[in-house]
Amino acid sequence: MNRVKSYSQIFLSLIRKESKLIFLKKIVINGFKSPSKSVQICFSEKQSSVIYGDNGCGKTTFLKILNAVFKQDDNVLLEEEVESIIIDYKTSTSTKFDRQEEQWIDKTVKISKIKENQEDLFREEHSEQDINLNRKGYLLKEAYFNKNVVNIFDWDSFSKSELAMSKSLSLGVDRGTQSSRLNLNTKILVNYLSRTHEFRSNFKNFNQVHDFADDLLMFLKKRNSSSIRGTNVIDYDENHVFLKEVNMDNIESTLLGRYRNARRSAARKIQSALFDTLASAITEQNEMGPKAPKLLPVNFNEIINRNKELLIEALDDKTENSFKDRIVKELRKINNEDDVNELRDNSLLSRLLLEMSEQLKDSEEELSAINTVIDRFDFFTGDDKKLIINNNAIKVKIGKNSHDINKLSSGERHILTLFTLLLDQGRHRNFIIIDEPEISLNATWQEALIPTLEELMPSCQIIAASHSPILAESIDNLAELEIIKDEEPLEIEEAPKDKGSDEYDYV
Repeated sequence: MNRVKSYSQIFLSLIRKESKLIFLKKIVINGFKSPSKSVQICFSEKQSSVIYGDNGCGKTTFLKILNAVFKQDDNVLLEEEVESIIIDYKTSTSTKFDRQEEQWIDKTVKISKIKENQEDLFREEHSEQDINLNRKGYLLKEAYFNKNVVNIFDWDSFSKSELAMSKSLSLGVDRGTQSSRLNLNTKILVNYLSRTHEFRSNFKNFNQVHDFADDLLMFLKKRNSSSIRGTNVIDYDENHVFLKEVNMDNIESTLLGRYRNARRSAARKIQSALFDTLASAITEQNEMGPKAPKLLPVNFNEIINRNKELLIEALDDKTENSFKDRIVKELRKINNEDDVNELRDNSLLSRLLLEMSEQLKDSEEELSAINTVIDRFDFFTGDDKKLIINNNAIKVKIGKNSHDINKLSSGERHILTLFTLLLDQGRHRNFIIIDEPEISLNATWQEALIPTLEELMPSCQIIAASHSPILAESIDNLAELEIIKDEEPLEIEEAPKDKGSDEYDYV
């Protein structure tokens, strides 16, 4: 538990940068799967809101429209028959959700479909060039000047608001799905190689056939795995990312990529710190002769104690190096700030550790995020399972045995997926939107999930659509999807058409 707190504290100190908080208060959608239907949601005053409502009421559709608003996507709004959207929100210069009301400034934006009788006015206010260039606000020129095209939205109010510069991460329900693996085993290959004399004649005995089949199977699996990883790397460049499906290959690629980058960066910085420290010591010795040890900063003990885990992580790369092993051994002896006093007697080592701590500042964020994923996963799953990451693979260790992450239970895969994506990318975004985060989680995990996410992402508003009463830590977290107008005319019932699930596609 101490490691969890240690990494979390480092992680949170890195992400609490000065930036404007944006908090959604209320959204009214006029036109919701029908021009005559209107809905609204009043979000919780707390950092997290859990949207609830009957099955089929449109929770997932609401999230789809919210994502389309952030992306200024006319097509999705037209598809869902939206007429207008009113968004009440507030902003603050605070770095986390302390909810001191006097720090917030209330604001409102409106997005409306431009009607036929507004065309002339719209033409007067916007030149052809404006319409052509502003691809997110209006249809392209060729489409707009077709007199039959009237279904466009006015994004002017939205584009001038803080919401236009916001960032969000949306997760669909297909999270932590098992990856497509090569459905092949040694027995199948042996049967294939043994079925004709032409193949059998290449081997002296059956053992050779079996050994060859084993080697071939290992080669094919590695090649297949590399190919899958190469095509499943998630691109987070967009301000508003929606992931409908995230399989375990995505998670493995994300974690391994971050881990390798962090280790390479840390190794370069440690090498730089080593040579800089040695060069400085040699120069001082040659130019000035023996002298008293250079004074260390007053907070030296605090610096080394705070950074010891990151230093160990960066140094302990499993390569044979007696000098690095010595440093790691000394760092592992530190349990509190007083233990650092023993290192002060070694002037060169003290200066080296101080220089390494300074150099690793830029790598702290990536290393801390990765270690927080590991520690949170281990904390949720218990003492019997440990997540192990190295340069080549991610494994789950159980006692003396281990297996890959595809063999985790459904709930464990969901937890690992959430922590990986949210800690890797969510910390830099204003809004985290999750559809049914409770999927496959037991009651204990559901109860702990929202408080854990709030702790790890203090600057994000978390919006979840859920069927689970356990997920909301209190009644104050709930936000009902309310129908405020539904005047659809009665129609003769027709044979049902297959419209698919309520899940939405990546735009």
